[in-house]
Amino acid sequence: MNRTLVLLDKDARPMVYCIYCVSMRSQEQQNQGQGDLILFPLPAPLFNKGVSMKMEDLLALSSGMDEKKTDYITPLEDVWFSYEAALVVNNSTFGDAAIALAPTDWALRQICEKLGPPPVKYMHRCPSELRADNLNYWLREMPQDEYWFVRAYGSNCRAVLSRRYVPIANTTVLSHAQKLLTDVGHWLIDPYVSPDTLHVKLGMAQQAGGAYAVGAYVGNGEIGNRSFRILPFVQKTSCSNSIIYAEGGFVQRHVSVTSAFIYGALKEKLGRVFGLAANVLERMVMAEAEEIPEIAKVVDTICRQYNLSQAVKDNILLGTEGEKTRMGLVNGISFAAHASDLPMEAQIDLETLAGAQLIGRSSVSQDRVHR
Repeated sequence: MNRTLVLLDKDARPMVYCIYCVSMRSQEQQNQGQGDLILFPLPAPLFNKGVSMKMEDLLALSSGMDEKKTDYITPLEDVWFSYEAALVVNNSTFGDAAIALAPTDWALRQICEKLGPPPVKYMHRCPSELRADNLNYWLREMPQDEYWFVRAYGSNCRAVLSRRYVPIANTTVLSHAQKLLTDVGHWLIDPYVSPDTLHVKLGMAQQAGGAYAVGAYVGNGEIGNRSFRILPFVQKTSCSNSIIYAEGGFVQRHVSVTSAFIYGALKEKLGRVFGLAANVLERMVMAEAEEIPEIAKVVDTICRQYNLSQAVKDNILLGTEGEKTRMGLVNGISFAAHASDLPMEAQIDLETLAGAQLIGRSSVSQDRVHR
């Protein structure tokens, strides 16, 4: 009997195991769950690549991560940087001692953007004491009655946002989706959840004789990196090539939004984008007939525009399989998303870029959100 098990390590990161039960001597013992239980760790990429998971599994993972998350809304007069360049929040208002949080690269970038002059690349090169001196100087140049919304994960500062930012928790999105999909046939395709980001592709039907799975992509970010999104989604069933189609989808920035609004949006938009996903197949047929004679030049332009690496460029060209058509270009970009050993964020961006190219649009920046 083989099963997969997902546990959280001490840092609330997902660890995936294969469960194999042996030494079942009788049907009675098997029914009683007796036998030797062996856990085989699976390689980490399998968590994002094909491990069979249900919505409740993903929800449990996200809930476990939530236990290490804390938020602080604090005036700048109660914030400073230690000699280790940690962001220190004076938490005495709540009866607690000051707390030091080590900024992630993402949070440091946000801090530099808010303070203005200090460039983030320079800050990365500075020793911690010099970095702290720079940040503290420019911090004191800011209006001290301004507030920062600081988001932490464990001992790390994962985001520094404005008070206008309204958090939409990944766990909230998953909980609402689970309720709405209880009686709806669906399956998860390469689901991904981290403390900061959520990417869920919902397969809801197969079309074109089973050649394609169509459904909806649901995404979210908690650190000012992603909007809440419900978008049409199409995947070839013969491989991992998939397209996220932003045209006609739903995007909500993290401002002026409530949990009830998210539930209503999911309830209304999931069915709508599923219908749009079926229409994407018609566009794919049209794209197969649209020739792009100098496709290598088009790929080069796209890679320069989005600062894509040579490895990604090579994989895009490989993924076209010699087809000098718009669909060849779309297939190439979609192929590169999964053939270039990219982090999940970059994979999603490429899949969305593939969807944009399906209708001849180059922009994929509408997902960048208010910080």
